[in-house]
Amino acid sequence: MVWGCFYWDTHGPLVSITAGSMNSHSYHDILDNHLLPVLREVETKFRDPLFIQDNATPHTAHIIETWLSEANVNVEKLPAHS
Repeated sequence: MVWGCFYWDTHGPLVSITAGSMNSHSYHDILDNHLLPVLREVETKFRDPLFIQDNATPHTAHIIETWLSEANVNVEKLPAHS
């Protein structure tokens, strides 16, 4: 399993998930260590970037919702398995 992101004309890191399955704590680490630096870079080029994710269980955990809010990340939630 991998986590990755892309924006405009380039892509962010591709992160290998070695734990076997994603949980809210491993997802939190990915967002903190990989998404946040990408978003901060994107913010220098574009105003108000939007992070899109589905409603998978790790994405909707309280720890993730809190982190996204505190980091001022604009989120669009898609239906699960979309």
